[in-house]
Order: sequence, then C-alpha cells, then structure tokens
Amino acid sequence: MNKLMTTLVALCSLIAMGLMTGCKKDVKNTLSIDPVEVIFEAEGGTQKVAVTTDAASIEATSNVDWLVASYADKTLTLTARSNATQEARVATVALKAGTASLSLKVSQKVKGDTPTPSNFKPLLKYTENGELAEIPYPFVNFKGGEAEIKAWEAEYGSTLTSDPAKKTLIVFTTGDPKGDNPKRMYSLGSKSTLVSCAIAIRATLLFSGKDLNENMLILLQQASYKKMPATDGSILYTNGSYNLAFSHTDGVDYALIMYLPAGNASSGFVASAKDFPLFQKKNVDKYTDEEIKAYETKLGLRPTCTAQGANLSFTTTADTESKTNFYKVVYERAGKNIDIVAYSKSVVNLDMLDQPEKKQWLESNGFTFVKKTSYGDASMYSYTNKEYNFSLIVAAKGTSECFFVFTYTGGGEGPEPEDPNKKREALYLPIYEAFGQPLTETSPVMQMEKDRKFSVKFKAEEEEYGMLYPASIMATPPFDVEYSRYDGTGKAGLSAIVYSRLKSDPEGKISNITISFNDTWKKTKKTDDTDIRVFLEKNGYRFKGSEEIDSFIKGTYYSYYNESKKVLASYFLDKGTRPMPILTFTQADSYSSAAKARAKQALLLR
Repeated sequence: MNKLMTTLVALCSLIAMGLMTGCKKDVKNTLSIDPVEVIFEAEGGTQKVAVTTDAASIEATSNVDWLVASYADKTLTLTARSNATQEARVATVALKAGTASLSLKVSQKVKGDTPTPSNFKPLLKYTENGELAEIPYPFVNFKGGEAEIKAWEAEYGSTLTSDPAKKTLIVFTTGDPKGDNPKRMYSLGSKSTLVSCAIAIRATLLFSGKDLNENMLILLQQASYKKMPATDGSILYTNGSYNLAFSHTDGVDYALIMYLPAGNASSGFVASAKDFPLFQKKNVDKYTDEEIKAYETKLGLRPTCTAQGANLSFTTTADTESKTNFYKVVYERAGKNIDIVAYSKSVVNLDMLDQPEKKQWLESNGFTFVKKTSYGDASMYSYTNKEYNFSLIVAAKGTSECFFVFTYTGGGEGPEPEDPNKKREALYLPIYEAFGQPLTETSPVMQMEKDRKFSVKFKAEEEEYGMLYPASIMATPPFDVEYSRYDGTGKAGLSAIVYSRLKSDPEGKISNITISFNDTWKKTKKTDDTDIRVFLEKNGYRFKGSEEIDSFIKGTYYSYYNESKKVLASYFLDKGTRPMPILTFTQADSYSSAAKARAKQALLLR
C-alpha cells in the first residue's frame, strides 16, 4: 500500500468516526445520531435522522423558524421550508436526552447551487437474509474527475458535504434510510482526476471480529479477487482491475472499503457510456452507408471511418477514446458473417464482465446476460436484446482486450436453441419433484423425463460382488451430435441424470439425484468447479464452500445451497490422473451440519 492510500485511510477514518457510535463519554445517559449533519435543497422538504439513546425521553429544539424538528419512535423528523433568499442558511437543532445532549447542524442551499440529486438510490444489494448480495462499487472510473463524480452521485440521490478547504477530497452523504452506507468519499489527484475512493459501510455487513465475514469472503471469491499483503493494518484484495482495502476499528459501528486502480482499471472503463453500435430494428446488412455514418456521427465517439469493401470500420481519436469502451467498431456486411464486431481495451478479460459496473453498462445498452459457455480453455459470454432481435457474444482476444459480436437473430430469442430436441445445453437441471417419488418402473418420474424428450431406463436393485446396489432411474438427454460424439471430441456436457436413494434411506423412495458427465467433459481434466458454479448460481444456488478430501479417495468437495428449493448440491472432483467429476442433489431444510454430512454421504458413500 502506498503513502497516499495510508493517508486517505486515516483521513476517511476520521470522517467516518463522525457517524460512528463507538466513543464513550462519562455521562449517565448516551445519545448519538445518524447522520450527524443534514443538508436540504433550496426547495425544502422533510428528512429523518436516526437517534440512539438509553434515555426515557428526548427534547428537540430548532433555533430558527424555517426549520421544524420533532422526535418520535427513535426518529428525529426535520421539515424545512423553501429557501426564497439569495444565500444558503444554517440552523442548529439542540437534542437533550436525560443528562446527555448534542447539537445537529442543518444547512439549506439556494437554487442553482449544485446539481439536484434524484431520490435516494441504494448502492447496496441484499440477499433474503439481509447479507450483501454483491460487492458494492462507488464511482470507480479512474480517468473521471469531479464533475463526473458529482453527476454519478446525483443519480444516487447523494448530498455533497465536503469541506471547501479540502479541494482534493469530495465527501457525499447518501441519506441511506437503513444507515448501512451513510457516506462515500473520493480523493482527486493533481490533474483533478480520481485517485482513490472509499465508502463507509456498516461493519457487520463486512466483518466478523477482526476478519472479513464468510459472506464477504464468498463474494470476493466469486468475483475472482485474491488476497494480497497489506502493511497498514487493512485487509487487501485484488482482481487485476481493482484493489479493495477493508479496514475496521474495534468498537465502532462502521468499516471502510477503499478502492484503488490495479493495472487493468487504468484502461478507463466508462460505466455510463452509451456507446453501442447501430443494431436497431433490422438486419445490419440492410443499412446503407449513409444510415450507419449518420448514426456514428451523431454518437460522436468513433469519428474516423474506413471503408473495406462493403464493410465500414469506425475508430476513436485521442479526443474521444476516454469517453467510450469500444475503440473500434466494424459493420461487416460482406462474406459469410453479417455481424457487427466491436473491440474493447476497457474490458480486457471475461472475468471483468462479472463486475457490477460492467453488468450495468451492458444492461443500460439493452443486453441481458444469458449464459457463459466454455470450450476447453476458451470461454465466451452470451447476451440477448429481445426488443431488437440481436444476440451478443463476448470473447477474449489474447490478454489485452475483448471483442463483442452483435448478430441479428430474427427470432428475438438470442443465442438460446429454439428446439430442445435438436439442440441442448451442456447441463440440465434434474426434476426436483422426484424427491420422495416411488423408485419403481412405474414411477411418475419416468413420464416426467419422457415429457422433456429424455430417454429413460429403470434398473432394479441388485447385488454384485457382495455389494447391494439400490434401484435407479437413468434419464439420458436428447441426442445431439455436438455433445454425443463417441470419440469424445464434442462439447463438454452431462451424459445422464440418475435418480436413486442413499443406502441409509427407506427403500422404494427417491432421495438422491446424481449427474454424470460425458467423455468430453472428463477429458478436459478440469481442476476446479467454475463451470458447475456458473450453472448452479444461474439456477438459484449459492456457493457455500469447499474442502479437500484425503481418505480412500482424494479430491475437492464443493457445496451449494438453493434456499427456495431447499436442495443441497454437492460437486466432487477426483484429482487423479483422469479427474472424474460427480454432481449430486439431496433435499435439506437448511445448510446445516447434518445436511452437509448427508450430502457428503451421497457423494462419497453411495
């Protein structure tokens, strides 16, 4: 960590301490508020302040007539009249709770003072359990400056609360009604561009004791962050694009996340860019040169045009390259491919597409995620725009950039196969309704699988070499030559779904579902659970953890849980000379020790 980061951590900590409640005073009663300062727009309105105290009652008194203060149910309500004067004004609200007292500073702007924020927009996203659902990112375009930061924060409804004397530090109060993310802070460099930023966030969302909690560790792992050494007492992670430094002081309510560029972030990704090529309404080869040129000219981001036969190529200039994520767009209207291909050095690898600001950029330009597909060591992300019947495929071009291929589909379904009898996914979900169904030749599960065009076979219980093997129902996906080549050169996918029971469970009932994989999958000799994780998370599962198994078999055991379906999925990867992956599903009311033990039995002691 450099000197700048250490200084900013200390400075941000002092600012955040203003809203933290860890200090103790030698008084009979305690009293604290959040936020510690309130700013009204010129139009006035109402704002609320959370009050924490052990006193039985509280008195709230305003020292001006344009501001009314009232207290009820741990909340201080402030109502300000419109400011018709030509100057900003300041008021003080005195709070008294038993023997404790404090003053709240309230100010009001004049019209035209700063960009007026919209209504509060939360930065944090939560799971059903109230944990963070993803890593939060403030404005992190490290080629942006003060104007861009203020515009971004205005969209989130934040209020500028900086000290004018501190020209290089911009501070915003968010007005978060939950109080989980009350402040965000940005540090500017000598050229007034963003150097680093930090957010104050409720400590329990990040930390458990002195270490990051399990949920945050999982989120970091999912976003491909790796832990790095830190020398200032913070906890540092990097994903090659951003460095995230987590810091927390014992006894205070809030922690800090600091964001710094790390290599790829300096490529200048523009999260708010509306820079996609022309793909509206009709097939790209039907557009005239004039229509395409008029669109690109109006966009104003790629002013250099080069004709290559029927194809047109548009590139940025030194003046425009920092405003877009595509440095070149080619409209291909000749040859086999009728596509638009865009090239980006702001997105240098596919892992960056999992970052929230990249997802938001794609969604803001009309494309929603469909799936990630892997072919050996190569992968690609698929998106669709059903409004205009275009699909988007993103793949890496070496290690320094990615290319985006826009294709007119005509059907509005993007890259998804239209006929499941002819094309199938690499992985199918099992039928969850099978749990508890009869494990017999007349089981309803037989017909359920036939209804989705699977081939189904029942195998009765049998004993072989002194071992008793329970009955099973094997369902094989529809034939597809792309997956089902006997020489194992097709696409990696599953070969069968097997419905059976654990030996410890009652006879005649399905309690265990196992997926086996085709020869192509096995030949890839995968060493982790990346493909399985993408598939399961897309279908409502949450990664819970992994552990190394070293007994009569050796390998890695991964576990996932689907809260809504109450199903635990377990993936075991035998790390022998020919890795043999196994994916098993069992029912579980919660992710408990008993459920984990049962799932492991399903995998290892079937």
